[in-house]
Amino acid sequence: MPRARLDVFFVYFSEWRHLKTLLGPMSCWFLLDVAFYRVNLNQSVILTEFGVSQGANEYDVLKRNAIGNLMIAIAGYVPGYLFTIFFVEATN
Repeated sequence: MPRARLDVFFVYFSEWRHLKTLLGPMSCWFLLDVAFYRVNLNQSVILTEFGVSQGANEYDVLKRNAIGNLMIAIAGYVPGYLFTIFFVEATN
């Protein structure tokens, strides 16, 4: 089996039809990662603003955090994934 070489990579992807095949999925995954990690990084701030991370005892805090995480998932992730699925299907 021949070894992968960098010059072969550049020759192959210097053609627009091959480059757009690489850029399409790469940009979709990048944008999904940015949206996903942005919500995950700010999730504690969002839950604090909603007042979810306060409770009478540890179990109440854990229950409220679980419900808050579920609300964020339903409000943020599900519509984003549905939009992505329909957008990708519409653009082929």
